[in-house]
Amino acid sequence: MKMKHLFFLICSLVCSLFFCACNEESCKMRIGVSIPAPTHGWASGVVWNAEKYAEELRAQGYEVMVV
Repeated sequence: MKMKHLFFLICSLVCSLFFCACNEESCKMRIGVSIPAPTHGWASGVVWNAEKYAEELRAQGYEVMVV
């Protein structure tokens, strides 16, 4: 559960940095997440949570790539 909160915190901080530099007229928000291959249960959980959150962001109109 702590990892989920940590992942959300990191994503929020990264997103807030992008929002400081852009406004709606000048740029389109693009988010990229790079995660190691899911060879372990922990990494699989990170990938699963990233994909789930990326779907929510795509529904809001953001362009999200999870690699």
